[in-house]
Amino acid sequence: VTADDIQRLAKVTPHRAQALVEIFQSGRQLVAELKEQGLWTDGSVVVDLGCGRGRLAAGWVDTKAPYLGIDVSVKRLHTCVSLFGNYPNLKFRHLYAFNGRYHRGGLPLRDGELPVKSGSVDLVVAKSLFTHLGPLEDCRHYLQEIERILKPGGHVWMTWLTSPPHPQSSECQATAYPLKTIHSLL
Repeated sequence: VTADDIQRLAKVTPHRAQALVEIFQSGRQLVAELKEQGLWTDGSVVVDLGCGRGRLAAGWVDTKAPYLGIDVSVKRLHTCVSLFGNYPNLKFRHLYAFNGRYHRGGLPLRDGELPVKSGSVDLVVAKSLFTHLGPLEDCRHYLQEIERILKPGGHVWMTWLTSPPHPQSSECQATAYPLKTIHSLL
């Protein structure tokens, strides 16, 4: 996907289109690294929680792996569908859940269920999801949902902000907890 394609399809400025090209390049690199680590194959079912504008979707464009990007932001999902909706292995779903940064409507995160069948997923990727969830109860609920949707022997790849070096915060703008607290959830 070129900057011109992005600008035309997603209806963004040239500057934003170029930024998305760079984001997608980093996504392709991460997807390649996850494959090198043996976390997925072309037959793997992949769920990207907090898919945003499609950073990781860009990495699955040239694969046969069924990919489902889930996000609470309708605006970000529209960008994904505009750019990647023609790829048959890529699907996107809105999670109608409250998030103070991205979606102020919907159910509290801890009261919802991911729109994915139990025991059906080989790899769950949560890049920057836990950095925007907020309270520990929401983080705990997402981890339980991840466990529910994973196949036996499935994999999870996720990132968290830790305190330190980041200030401890349960705000969804930049959620950060001590490493000991994060480990207690896992």
